[in-house]
Order: sequence, then C-alpha cells, then structure tokens
Amino acid sequence: MGRRLGFFERLARDGEKRRSRVESAEWRALERQKAMQARQHERSCLRQERETERYRQAENKRQEKERQQQEKQIQIERLQEYVSSFEAYLRDISGFHRQTFSLDRAIKEFDSNLSPREFVPNNFRACRPSKFQLVPFAQENYNLEVGYSQFSGQYLILSLLVSLAAAYYAAISLPATWGPVPVIAAFCVVVFFYKIYRSFSERYVAKARLAHETQEDLRRRAFDDDQKQRLQASHTAIQAFEMAVQRFESEEARLKDRFKENDQNRMEILSSAKNGDTGSIGLTLEALLPLSFEIPEIDLAIASVQDYEIGYRVNDNLSCDLLIHLPGIGVIPDRSVSMSADNKKLKYKVISESERRSLYASFIASFCLAHVIEILLALPYLRSVRLEASYQQVDPKSGHTIWPAILAGSFLPESFRGIKLETVDPVAVLDNFKVEFHSPALPKTRKCSIESIISEDNLVWASEDDSQLYIPYGILPFQTDYSLKNEFSCYP
Repeated sequence: MGRRLGFFERLARDGEKRRSRVESAEWRALERQKAMQARQHERSCLRQERETERYRQAENKRQEKERQQQEKQIQIERLQEYVSSFEAYLRDISGFHRQTFSLDRAIKEFDSNLSPREFVPNNFRACRPSKFQLVPFAQENYNLEVGYSQFSGQYLILSLLVSLAAAYYAAISLPATWGPVPVIAAFCVVVFFYKIYRSFSERYVAKARLAHETQEDLRRRAFDDDQKQRLQASHTAIQAFEMAVQRFESEEARLKDRFKENDQNRMEILSSAKNGDTGSIGLTLEALLPLSFEIPEIDLAIASVQDYEIGYRVNDNLSCDLLIHLPGIGVIPDRSVSMSADNKKLKYKVISESERRSLYASFIASFCLAHVIEILLALPYLRSVRLEASYQQVDPKSGHTIWPAILAGSFLPESFRGIKLETVDPVAVLDNFKVEFHSPALPKTRKCSIESIISEDNLVWASEDDSQLYIPYGILPFQTDYSLKNEFSCYP
C-alpha cells in the first residue's frame, strides 16, 4: 500500500501537471502556427504560380494577337501595293506620250551637243604613306654602383658600431692588464671582413655590368633590326603608292584619249545626221530603238509592253519610216482589281470587251506617239516621220497570221507646236497629224481597212544588242555622262 502524498507534494505534482499541460498547449499552438504558416506559404506560392501562368498566357495571347494583326496589316499593305501597281499600270499604259516636248528646245540641245565635251577627270582616292624617320637608340644607364656605395657606407657605419660595442664589452669584462688589445682586435676583424666584402662586391659589380652591357647590346641589335624593317616597309609602301599613282595616271590618260576619240566620232555622227546623212541617222535610230518603258509589271496582263518589233528605214530627204509590230491586246488585263469595302481582301471585276478595246486604242496611240517624240528628241532636224503600226491577227479566210495596219500616217515636227502632251488624250491628239487610225474601240460597222504605206523591203529591224556595231556614247540626248570610270581610282 502506497504512501499518501502530503499537501505540498500534491501541490508540487499539480503544479507539474499544470506546467506540463501549459507547455503541451504552447507546443501544440506553436505547431499549429507553423503548420498554418506553411499552408499560407504554400497557398501564396500556388497563388503566385497561378498569377504567373495567367500573366504568361495573357502575354502570349497579346503577342499572338499583335502578330496576327501585324500579319494582317502586312497582308493588307501587300494587297494595297498590288492594287496601286495595277492602277499605275492602267495609268501608264496609255501615258507613254506624257512628257514635256519642245521642238525648239530639242534643236537647241542638239546643237549644243555638236560642241566638244570636256572630260571630267577621276579623283585618286588614297593617302600617301609617310616616310619613316629613324629614331636613335636610347641606352639605359647602369646605376648598380650607386647602390653599392650606399650599401658600403651603411656597412662601414655598422662595422664601427659593432667594433665599438665589442671594445666596450672587452673593456668592462677583461682585466685591465690586457689594455687596448681587445678593442684593436675587434676593429681589425671588422676591417678584415669589410675588405673581403669589398672584393666580392667589386667582382659582383663587374659581372653585373658585363651582363648589363650584353643585354643592352642585344636590345640595340633588336632595335636596329626593327628600325630597318620599318624603314624597308615604308620604302615598299611609298614605291607601291607611286606605282599605283602611275598606273592611275596612265589609265586616266588612256581614258581621256578614248573619251576624245569617242567625242570626235559623236560630233561627226551628229553633224552628218544634221546634214541628212542616212548612215548617221540610221546609227542613231539603232542606238535608240527599241525603246525601253518603265512600267509596273502585273500578272493580270498576259502580254508585255516590251514584246514588240520595230523596223526603220532612212530616206534621203531627212525623213524616216517606222514599222511597228505592236504587242497584242493581252497588254490590257481582262479583270480589274480593287480593295474590298473593309480593306481586307481583293475584289476583282471583269473589264468589258468594249472598255478593253478602248484602253487598247489609247495604248496604241500613246505607244506610237512616244516613238515619234523620242526620235524627234534625238533627231530634231528630221522633216517627217512616217509610221505604220499593226498587230497580229489571224486571217479568217486563210487561217494564216497577218499584220494588218491599224495606224498609218506621217508626223511632221512642226505639228507638235502648241500641243501640251502632258494632258492631251492620245487618241484625240492624232487629229493634229496626217494619220489614219483604225481604232479597236470603234464598232465593227464603222471600221474600215487601212492601206499599208510602208513596205518591209530594205527595212532594218532594231535590236537591243548593239555590241556588234560601234555606236559612240553621247549621240542620244539622255547620254550626258562626261567621265569614264577609272578602275584604279582607289588604293589600296
């Protein structure tokens, strides 16, 4: 049977239990707090990850939307550019004649081209290399003796102090009968060691000086070799520069002679053409024809403006004949294109046959006028230009290919006076000349055949390749370059 607890023991036990319960409660509260903080941290991390993911998805959507908008905008710009090219094509297809033409100014420019041209020299673009100047060798001084002297003085003072200390110790430690012998002996020992140090130091200084002189000699040789190499490189660069200058000057002289020879031939051809020489006029026409037109290319037109042939014949009375085989009606597209109402896609519309024929008629008139104008700009002293234009057709009776005349007549230079070509209608302006035009835009009931006025006998068909002919530069009015490129202008 156990012993009953006393009052104070029960109080102690109860206090221990209460303390244990309190500590357990505090520990559980602390654990709950830690668990709650961990859950809050986990929730915060999850919330941050979700926010980051939502932001990333929103940013990706925004970027994708911007990319799609940019692609749409680029596509719209391409479509607008395509429509603009089509509109420019329709505008230019009947506007070849739209240029400022003045017969008096053309004659004045032609006469000014009869005077010799002055050669414009090329510039030699290079800097002359500088001559290398020799630099004397800077020898370094040998300063080991200064250090040796300072060290010797310090060693002498230290030896005197050691000798005085030894003499003092001997004076107080040894008997008086020894007299000054210990002091003298100590001093003699110090002097002996100083003499030994002096001999060794002198030999060391001699060796160090010899090594210094050897090093300086090697450095001087390397310096002299570097100076020689730099001087040689400088001489080589100067010689190469002078050779480049001579090569440039010789090429410049050759180009100048070539320019003078070309200029003499140019003036002879222009003077002969002015006086009615058929060969010079024909050479000028060969250099000019066929014309090259700057016009946008579109895929709706199945034929090209450059797909044509032109033949010429020079007559003795300062006149020439032109026969043009025109491109077909395929140069006029059968569909028009425009932007839709929302500017997001193309809208095509069929061009009626009557409208196509009207555009084709304007093209033919403008095309022929452009050839006459360019010829009169190059040869303003011509008295007349006879022209016949035809396009390919199939004879319904025989099935053979024929080239019936669609435009034929004579163009007198004086007839261009007072006509403002920039604003005239190409078909209507033909009424100012002795020209018969079988317009494709007219109804079939009103059409009539045109008699051919130019035969193909003795015609010269112009070619774009004039390499087999010697045609001097400058016989055409737009050839105004007064210089020849020197390939040796740049150095190196």
